[in-house]
Amino acid sequence: MTNQSQRIITAIVLIPSLIFFIIYSSDLVFFIGLLALILVAAYEFSKLIDKAGYKNLKLPTILGSVLIPFSFYIERVDVFLFSVFIISFLSLVVKLFGSKPLDDTYRTVGFTFLNVFYVPFYFSFVQLLKNINYHYIFYLLVIIWASDTFAYFFGIKFGKHRLYEIISPKKSIEGLIAGLVGALLVGLAYSIIFLKLSIVHTLISSFLVAGAGVVGDLVESMFKRKASVKDSGNLFPGHGGMLDRIDSLLFGAPVLYFYVEMFIL
Repeated sequence: MTNQSQRIITAIVLIPSLIFFIIYSSDLVFFIGLLALILVAAYEFSKLIDKAGYKNLKLPTILGSVLIPFSFYIERVDVFLFSVFIISFLSLVVKLFGSKPLDDTYRTVGFTFLNVFYVPFYFSFVQLLKNINYHYIFYLLVIIWASDTFAYFFGIKFGKHRLYEIISPKKSIEGLIAGLVGALLVGLAYSIIFLKLSIVHTLISSFLVAGAGVVGDLVESMFKRKASVKDSGNLFPGHGGMLDRIDSLLFGAPVLYFYVEMFIL
């Protein structure tokens, strides 16, 4: 089976399940599902750090991967601040009293912070979007998917100028432009049908989310290239790991949430 066939079959299986889950799951069930996803992605990123030749502390990472999403779920700023304190405190204490406190001290503590805030913190904004209206999650998804799809197929056929060759050799400027146009069109269609946002808000938010998604994809590509791996894992046949599937969403979700909170609600 070709990689493209695997991608199509995986998408056919997963997309209907994802739609059903987002619409019909209770708040608690949705949080548990999101938490499981975050833990898997954080684990994959931890392995990338290991493969790049660095270390991160597992206990603070696991604890942060649970506490930060939970603080978003209950929408308590004090719980979030407590989570940040516990993560930073434990990272320093575990390193201090570990077997090799002077072995890559700065890097180990720094990569622990990075692992906690790159995946658990960024992706927890999906929970806040769900708390507002689950349609904003679909809005986020269709914008990112449209951007990726338009960029991929247009880039294959017409891409001549490399976007950022040292990080992602296959991405092109032509594909980027096509992806942004596709995101605007699909985002506008979804907004008209389900969200009823103004055209101005739709175009601005779609553009910002699609642009953030491109940056998110490039950031993960940077980490993978440093670790000398093609995918973060092999959880999804043809699609790589969990982190590969949510890299664009990691940046797109916070951008959409802040735009909605600051300019729409």
